[in-house]
Amino acid sequence: MKGTDILAVQLSGSFNLIASQLASKEASRHWDQSAFERANPPGFTLWHCARTIDWGVQCAIRGTDEVARRAEWATRMPGRFRFGAGVPAQAALEVAAIFSPDTINEYLDSVKVETLGWLGEQTDDTLDAVPNFRQNNERVEGYTDPEVWAEIASLEGVPAWQILARPCISHIRVHIGEVGTVLQSLSGHRPS
Repeated sequence: MKGTDILAVQLSGSFNLIASQLASKEASRHWDQSAFERANPPGFTLWHCARTIDWGVQCAIRGTDEVARRAEWATRMPGRFRFGAGVPAQAALEVAAIFSPDTINEYLDSVKVETLGWLGEQTDDTLDAVPNFRQNNERVEGYTDPEVWAEIASLEGVPAWQILARPCISHIRVHIGEVGTVLQSLSGHRPS
């Protein structure tokens, strides 16, 4: 077994967890609702999960255009929301109002194909390399703004596999748990 195999399984799990929530009736029903003050609506959080993987792999590691910036998505994924890090609370409400679960699911599929295809070509050695994190983020307007950089600066100088493991895997699981809790609250269910 190789480290790339483990990362591929875990990254596939991130995609599956996001897709599962996107397909849920509860998420659709409460897509743009906040469970309490300052809580992000599920629609924003699930969009942010998909955008985070796209940003983490394409921008932060590879230094290429994110799927969201490519011709087929550029008009459908406005850049003003960046990838969700450091955006104001109002932006979370706007994202949930603009993007439907179906659109996010379609985008997620595009990100999955691109990301897992790239990962399939990597080796443990290539993932041990440290990407030009700051330079890669400077390619995109707003990604090094202070409010965004404060959220991602700790990833500067770490190897590519850690960018996969932290924002693209662990961070996603935290947010999926958050979405589950928010949906339970909005549905009036109490955790058992």
